[in-house]
Amino acid sequence: MSNYSVVLPIVAAVQATETQLGLAPKWQAVNNAQVEFLENFLPLKSYLNLFPEIKASAMVSETSPRITAPNIKTIKAYGNLDVTVEWPEEGQACNIITPAKKSYPGVRLQKNRVSFHESKDYEFPIIRIETRSSDLVYMTMLPAGGEYTNFELEKAVKHLFWDSQPRLIFGKYGGLQFPMAKFRISEKISWLMGMKGQDAEGFPAVMADALQETKLKLNRQGARVISKVWLRTDVMLARMPDPEPPDYIINQPFLVWFVRTKVAQPYAIFWLDEADWKDPGDLDSF
Repeated sequence: MSNYSVVLPIVAAVQATETQLGLAPKWQAVNNAQVEFLENFLPLKSYLNLFPEIKASAMVSETSPRITAPNIKTIKAYGNLDVTVEWPEEGQACNIITPAKKSYPGVRLQKNRVSFHESKDYEFPIIRIETRSSDLVYMTMLPAGGEYTNFELEKAVKHLFWDSQPRLIFGKYGGLQFPMAKFRISEKISWLMGMKGQDAEGFPAVMADALQETKLKLNRQGARVISKVWLRTDVMLARMPDPEPPDYIINQPFLVWFVRTKVAQPYAIFWLDEADWKDPGDLDSF
């Protein structure tokens, strides 16, 4: 099954949430994926200005009292990445034949727009493809067998390209052929849910819901990536009252005395045991 990772619209939606929370909220991770997101990916919000294709917003809903829970302010945030890249020249149609002899529609790009890189630590070449913009597209074969979830794809790319420092090679390959692709998935961002924070007034907040819909098209003209993120953060505006402390119960013989202000001595003192514990009726008669 194909997999994906498109983190920037999540970052944009979290940043929009932060704007509504006020100040600079300190998020608290409740799982390892959130730790990695907060340390390595949320700081990418400083680069969002380089992506005019990313739109993000957030709004606060009306607070609603609940019978058994505190009042809750809900922040709904939205992040959308929509990027199209085009090959310098339209690719040629071709067929891709797999090792199992299955045929799929593919694209062939001329060699003057692609470059090949090899690493001693990896058996397949890494291909760099130019586009009509300043964006670059990279491809390499990565056979099935790994678990590519919760930033494992980022780790794979980092290992293959940045850590291994592949070298540019010449003359070994002509153009590039690759399969066309159409990918779509909509799912909960389960690893993000439960992340804790607080607003500017110190009220606790929690990432209550998170959904991402991601689509990819890869064809002869180029590629398009669309990824939309919806987040819901609940802010607890009223804390549950502390439980009432237990009553103190006098259940043994007791002393009771009466005093009047400015008089040094009690004007009546009684010690009462169980023999006189009874309902006296009204106070008008004895």
